[in-house]
Amino acid sequence: MSSAMTTFEKTVRDMADELIQHAQANGTSAGLTDVEISIGRTQETSVQIEGGEPSMTEKGSVMEISINMYAGNKKISFRKDAVNMDALKKAIDDNLQVLALLPENPDVRLADSKDLAPATVEDLDLDDKHNVSIEEMVDYALDVEKAIMAQDKIKATRSVSVSRYKQRTYHRATNGIDHYKSRTMHSAGAQVIAEENGKMEAGYEYISKRHFSDMPKAETLGRDAAKDAVGRLNSEQLETADYPIVLDNDTAANFFGTVMQAISGSAVYKKSTVLQESLGKQILPSEVTIEDDPTLERGL
Repeated sequence: MSSAMTTFEKTVRDMADELIQHAQANGTSAGLTDVEISIGRTQETSVQIEGGEPSMTEKGSVMEISINMYAGNKKISFRKDAVNMDALKKAIDDNLQVLALLPENPDVRLADSKDLAPATVEDLDLDDKHNVSIEEMVDYALDVEKAIMAQDKIKATRSVSVSRYKQRTYHRATNGIDHYKSRTMHSAGAQVIAEENGKMEAGYEYISKRHFSDMPKAETLGRDAAKDAVGRLNSEQLETADYPIVLDNDTAANFFGTVMQAISGSAVYKKSTVLQESLGKQILPSEVTIEDDPTLERGL
């Protein structure tokens, strides 16, 4: 056990051990072979600014426990958003009675330990240890709104919001899976109304980062949101033709997101993608390259 282990991590590890031991002690008659437990806690704080004043602040925390139990090719799953151990053990016992009655399904067996990928020990700095206060978030949002209203042709802001999201998850299974992760996400967005010659257009800007210190300056976010709204003023309908185009960030993200969905593991497994038989084939023009790198420091 690492000396750097947090109180939360030690608590969920102890919980998982106790629940697995209980399932194993009571699962013989059901033919229990494996147990898989995931314990997660999500904390979210958000603020919203309208007209120079906070219009909403929210702060909440949710803890959820997911338990999968296997009897060879049989599987039963349930979730609880409570951490009462007696209630969880009773739920395990109730589900064990059903597990023995389930039909065989060759696609649900827990992976053998020899097939598990080795755990990574690389620290990608995905967890911001600085607990940003509501006051800091409000100040940031107020500065964003101030920067918006300082731009020409801006009529109003619909809203400016800032949020912090922290998720901690512990995943344990009897086949050797033992993984704890803690991640944060900070985001800010602004909706803006621009006006010229009696015509109005809406624009927005949104940004998210793992660490709050990596967020753009409030003045930059406000200026970009205003620029998006103003840029929509006096737009014209073009005649149908072939044009060279430049995709903005949001449109580009949507395009590549569609591709990533089509090659996702779940889509391939469920045979729900048009790219089902495309492994090793070129599916995009040669000048387009998509690289999926999960090892980016502070990456999203």
